[in-house]
Amino acid sequence: MSGVPGIYTNRNGQAEYLALAGTPGLLIPVRDHTGRIRALQVRPDNQSDGGKYRWVSSTGMGGGVGSGSPIHWTRDGDRDGPLWVTEGPLKADVAAQLSGHRFLAFAGAHVGQAQRLVGELRAVDWDPDRPLVLALDADRDTNPAVGRAHEAIGRALSEAGYTVLVAVWSQAAANGIDDLLAAGGRPRLEANYWAPRVRDTARPGPAELPTDLLSVADAETSIRRLIRSLVQSRAHGGVHVVEASCGVGKTRSAVEVVAGMIQSGRWPRGARACILTDTLEKAHEVHELLLARGAPADQVALLVGRNPANCADHETSRILGDHRHSPAAELCCHCET
Repeated sequence: MSGVPGIYTNRNGQAEYLALAGTPGLLIPVRDHTGRIRALQVRPDNQSDGGKYRWVSSTGMGGGVGSGSPIHWTRDGDRDGPLWVTEGPLKADVAAQLSGHRFLAFAGAHVGQAQRLVGELRAVDWDPDRPLVLALDADRDTNPAVGRAHEAIGRALSEAGYTVLVAVWSQAAANGIDDLLAAGGRPRLEANYWAPRVRDTARPGPAELPTDLLSVADAETSIRRLIRSLVQSRAHGGVHVVEASCGVGKTRSAVEVVAGMIQSGRWPRGARACILTDTLEKAHEVHELLLARGAPADQVALLVGRNPANCADHETSRILGDHRHSPAAELCCHCET
């Protein structure tokens, strides 16, 4: 047991025995990615002296060592789905049990946690395409420490190339994600709003040579990851404009994400997607690509505008349109063809 944080050798006269440091309270294991315990926290029964949670450390005791403040991975939760990120190991364990999601937790909300989380994810080779859901406490708008940590972590994860979503809920309902879930609430997910700002700050100045050039393959991967996060967030009340050079896969990525969600049954019930193209030939190409990617034929429609081939009175409809009238209201509703 030598070298285990919190364990030390106690001496009582001639007797020696192993003992556990710390105050009486609720013992909370802090685990690594594989589930092994690498540190302990305690929630003291008497919290009059010290913080709400304390690390169990045996520094300065017989053969004892410090605990550090390692990142915690919950044992509960979906190992193949998104990974949720919050502050506090116990909060994460409760939220994982209630939600079915796996959580990653740090102890103490401060900006230094940003690079520690990036390092932890890189150490386990976390797939950048698997979303991370940032779920810090709802008081981040009023608590400066939590707000700064939220901003630093979100930006650092985005700059490291990870797909980041943000869990949002009303502070009136609950402050922590664990209390929200315990009360029967559910957060809504918003898209990664750091991505545009990360892109803007990465743009070189006019007098500098570009230092952030990507291959076409890397650009396609980044575009696909961004579009997937935007679609999966189901964000409302706005329009997302994806700006990128021609030929990096914007349309193809959108088609593949939409087709994949429809095919897997994850497409939101009642939701619709409209893909606009600049030519009829491109519309046919997109339609064929959707079908080739597995989208059911009865759920995909190719819509084309009026033309002489499909409109019995195309010239009249053109004249109405040129004079800012509505061909649909004044002509098409009376058409029997």
